[in-house]
Amino acid sequence: MAYDIIEVDVTVNGTAYNSGDVLFDLTEVPLPARACKLIHGFFEVESSSQGSAEAFNCMFFKSNAGGNLATGGINTNADISAANFALNKYIGEALFAAETDVDRIDNMALFVLSQMNVDISTNPSFPSALSPVLKGDLEYPGSTQHGVYAAGVVTSATPDFDDVTSAKLILHVEY
Repeated sequence: MAYDIIEVDVTVNGTAYNSGDVLFDLTEVPLPARACKLIHGFFEVESSSQGSAEAFNCMFFKSNAGGNLATGGINTNADISAANFALNKYIGEALFAAETDVDRIDNMALFVLSQMNVDISTNPSFPSALSPVLKGDLEYPGSTQHGVYAAGVVTSATPDFDDVTSAKLILHVEY
């Protein structure tokens, strides 16, 4: 059993989002092995206006053959067709919720993989239900590295990241 931390830069739009909007679109996520289990994660973005009731689903796909989740790009409603969604080979998702102590770090919005807020002593099976296995079709020629694609869709509130255009998705995996 081995562990790794994957950091991926994603593009966001510096204006307000609505529930159902694409936060960031399909972005390649390199994996350290053919299959990995997501065990923890963060999403960080510089912002002075992040609230505490915001959340988004990070959706994982084996492929990007069906294209992005929104024809209008990020910060528009996810409107991918069922056929194109199927071409992307959906493999699972994880909910990221805004850190509730937002005053801890000035000008930084921090979203945490929501399973970390679950008391495993009272819900022992809950965390495993939120830990998808990431296994993609993407292979890097001449290497042993593999990858999947990730996209974020806002599930609650209206996050507004000022004029920021990039963020970082940080995933902790076991393989």
